[in-house]
Amino acid sequence: MGKRGTQPGQPGQPGQPGVQTDPQAKAKVPQPVPPAAEGPAEQPPKRVKKEISQRKPGEIKRPKESPAPGPPLAAPSPARANLFEPKAKRVRRSATGGIAWALSEVRSQLEAICDVEGVRELMERFPECILLGGISARRELVGALLGDTAVATAAAAVLVQPGMRQPMALELRCSNAELGSPQAPEAEYWLQGVRNATQQALGHRLKLDALRLRLSAAGCANLDVVDLPEKCSVLADVPLKIEEMRMRHLGSSSNLLVCLERGPPLELCRRFDPQLRRTVLVGAASSNVSLGGDDSVPASILCGTDAALCLEERFAELCKERASQWLTSLDRLEMRLSKSSREAREMAHKESALEMLSKARSAGFSFGRALQEVIQGTPGCNAGALTLEEELLDFASSAAKGHGGAGDFLLGQDVASAAAEAFECFGGVEGYSAYLRNEVQIPGADVALNGGAAWRRLLAEIEVAMRLARPPEESIKNISLAAICAGGTGVHGHQRWEDVASKLMLTIAFEPLMRRLRYVAARVIWLLRHQKLAVAQWMSFLAEGPGARPIRNRL
Repeated sequence: MGKRGTQPGQPGQPGQPGVQTDPQAKAKVPQPVPPAAEGPAEQPPKRVKKEISQRKPGEIKRPKESPAPGPPLAAPSPARANLFEPKAKRVRRSATGGIAWALSEVRSQLEAICDVEGVRELMERFPECILLGGISARRELVGALLGDTAVATAAAAVLVQPGMRQPMALELRCSNAELGSPQAPEAEYWLQGVRNATQQALGHRLKLDALRLRLSAAGCANLDVVDLPEKCSVLADVPLKIEEMRMRHLGSSSNLLVCLERGPPLELCRRFDPQLRRTVLVGAASSNVSLGGDDSVPASILCGTDAALCLEERFAELCKERASQWLTSLDRLEMRLSKSSREAREMAHKESALEMLSKARSAGFSFGRALQEVIQGTPGCNAGALTLEEELLDFASSAAKGHGGAGDFLLGQDVASAAAEAFECFGGVEGYSAYLRNEVQIPGADVALNGGAAWRRLLAEIEVAMRLARPPEESIKNISLAAICAGGTGVHGHQRWEDVASKLMLTIAFEPLMRRLRYVAARVIWLLRHQKLAVAQWMSFLAEGPGARPIRNRL
């Protein structure tokens, strides 16, 4: 009789590391054929294999049925394969990944809006497998999760090393990427990327935030794993940051605690999970030898590919159980984001350049109409009321500081010189004010006025200022010489005074009149600016007055 099974050169799926072969196709150790099963010598061995393959799965006799797996949160169950399963490895992961890839996509979308309220709390509810145990056990399990190949073993040695000072959050996903042998260019490039990504987790200072990496390869498991720094397995003399890491990762009710060894790691699990409902025993923690018994289970089942597969199934079941809660939270988050987005668009529209310009124009138009009402003498406002002397003193102080200008057509320094010239003949502002009050007797000079009354008093004051404008004394003394230069030779000259006066005014009176016009313009601008207080007060009480409705309609 020949050996049953495939030839050594015919694996189940060539060129895909980590993808397990079919259990019925793996070669077995040849056994002697019982006498009752012997047949003619010419009977080919293919008929025996065909008869075995045609049997239904339920017809294969087993010494004992394996116990049914417990619920995902039942505690604690060893993450090992059933002892009476066929010795061949089961067909493992597909490249689709199921809910694990969907979880990665949701996490990527949420990380882009992590500053939104409630997003970080939702991301913290996504489950992760927290590894607790010695560095060798954690490295062996990570290698099995990565595909149980030479490349996976090398990557596990990089990801789990003594110098780590930052939690490593690994999103392991199965894909169609074939890495081949460690000497292959694709494998070397992939390993180099893993080394470069883990460099920032090395050092001497502990960091609370996890370094998240997404690793995908053929045969890789589909689950999220967090490897804490090595000091997290020590129970005494724990640094503050280590304790914060434990509270964040081990204290979260959404995470699975993967205990690889008994002793301090298991005690740490009992501290954060007293009932051990979310604790999974893997490796030496699930072995009966650690309890004083006899356990002949091979290492591949305790902490190898079979344990990795069971851990992956536990993670997938937990994700499916909580998927409805995540969808509900995502729906609420979507509604809140839609509302916030709508409010943001409305705010952006209100604060756009065109909208702000329109509002400014509308406000300016309303203010201008209100100023017109105030200047016309609308009663009921006392803000900004000043006497004539107080008004002139404030104007002179503002002009001296260069604040009396208005754009390019009226500079502040020109206003200052014009005001100084107007007050110079009277010895200052006080003399000019006394002249207007005592000599000219402008109405309301001693009364604090604003609005229309102040405007009418200003008109009287600037009329006096214009009448007081005159050429300099030197120009008046030389007027006869200037008349002769303009073409007149005396009383009987060939040109009359009317012909010469226009030429004299251009050279003698133009500059004094221009300076006095600057003073008048500055006085008008200052008064209108000062009436802003009265206008604002009148507009604030507009809705309370008896004539508010007709006035509001005019505005």
